[in-house]
Amino acid sequence: MKKSIVLLISLFFISALSILIIKNLEDTSTFIEEKNHKINRVQLLTSINNIQTEISKIFNNNKKRIDDIIVKLNSEYIPINVKNILISFTITKYNKVDINLLSNKDNKKYQEINSLFNDYKISDFDTFRYVFKTIKDEYKNTRTSGVEFIKNHKQIDDIIKIFIKETYNDEILNIKDKLGFIKKEKDEKLYELFVKVNYLTDFAKAYYILNEKGEVKYFESSFK
Repeated sequence: MKKSIVLLISLFFISALSILIIKNLEDTSTFIEEKNHKINRVQLLTSINNIQTEISKIFNNNKKRIDDIIVKLNSEYIPINVKNILISFTITKYNKVDINLLSNKDNKKYQEINSLFNDYKISDFDTFRYVFKTIKDEYKNTRTSGVEFIKNHKQIDDIIKIFIKETYNDEILNIKDKLGFIKKEKDEKLYELFVKVNYLTDFAKAYYILNEKGEVKYFESSFK
């Protein structure tokens, strides 16, 4: 079993690396060392997209082995060098609780979040829920009804900042990375893909949430 996992990991890296190089070399003009900001950003986005595409393919073709791959990676970033492009990525299991559960009136529906606060001995859960509901009401008044409330990390950060200001306590930062916004279907497995890319003087990072089929359920990116 261990030998098969090691072999799979090797194939995983070789496949991602080989196909990425081939795809990038299809248009050699992208490798011109021209310090053009727009060209650099296009190259960064192309590299990020290629990594995600190939990893999604591997996910789809190895659904039963993905968890073994994740364990073997152990959250470590894997580096890939393609001429002037330095890419690194890692994959972890998605184990966050959906903060949108706080929209429910039934406390059983958001018990998972309450338990998270208790497990980390963070007080003022009721205040946190009050802040959530207050901001949600404001959101509903300025947005079309039916639009999902929390749908990105920035919104969670905003709620956390207000909560800290209200309670004069920043212990909630201990569970910041455990709060998410994706509705997880029953028995569905989700994974987080983190990608970093350096090209000449530019840097970009991307964050994906993938299911076991490699389908993208969420994506965000930023540049520096």
